[in-house]
Amino acid sequence: MVLCCMAISNVFPVLHEDQQHLIGKSNFENYDTHFAPVVPRTQAPQEVNFDACQPGQTPMYHELVVFQQSQILPMFIVHCTERSCFQVPHPRAMQQPGRAEDNDHAFPTESDVL
Repeated sequence: MVLCCMAISNVFPVLHEDQQHLIGKSNFENYDTHFAPVVPRTQAPQEVNFDACQPGQTPMYHELVVFQQSQILPMFIVHCTERSCFQVPHPRAMQQPGRAEDNDHAFPTESDVL
């Protein structure tokens, strides 16, 4: 999994009735991000397709869609096992200016969490 920082300013909340008008298109009007609370399309346990929630429906996930690559800054790669997660910092994150001891290990390693 890659954890990222995102630069967003003008978010369009996607409702169920908006969904069909947005699929396969670019951003709506001057919005730079679309936000949709979503639920699985079917009850199948392996369902990979999700739709925007109906009014009053509880979302399973929240989906953010950005339209410019420059809006996303990858920060960490997170590796998960059945027992735990650990993160590997982005190479540039370890090259921050400052004292060497400040950058030694602010991030846990796999051996720290197992």
